[in-house]
Amino acid sequence: MEFDSFYKEYRSKVFAYLLRMTGCKDLSMDLVQESFTRCLERYAETERPGPLVFTIARNLVYDNHRNQARWDDREAPELEANANPETDFLKKEEIERVLQAMQSLPANEKEALALAASKALTYREIAQVTGVSEANVKVRVHRARKSLRRILEDVT
Repeated sequence: MEFDSFYKEYRSKVFAYLLRMTGCKDLSMDLVQESFTRCLERYAETERPGPLVFTIARNLVYDNHRNQARWDDREAPELEANANPETDFLKKEEIERVLQAMQSLPANEKEALALAASKALTYREIAQVTGVSEANVKVRVHRARKSLRRILEDVT
């Protein structure tokens, strides 16, 4: 696969995963670039399947987390410029609420949910990225969704 088409196909999916993991737009954008740069530098001669770039992104999240105590600058992703301002505000507010709630999930559940929500990987591929069984991934995603739903209901 050409790197350009690979990048175009996966960049938004990797960004969405990283945003869910970090809760920070700017950090996520930086980690997306670093993920693809490392993928190109280290695996230029090999096929670049989606799980590989997600594994690199996952490792970068953990590296960054080790280097920083926590992420303070949480922002919601940009929304359509032509939409109704009130609707934009409500969407941003809801996205922010979900991202903040995801930060309170246990790390393994947050990671599984973030990968599943990206819709770029199958449960089997998520299992490869995280190093657990496919059944365990399904359990983690289910628990994360239940916990997230409970957190969001408690806030309202």
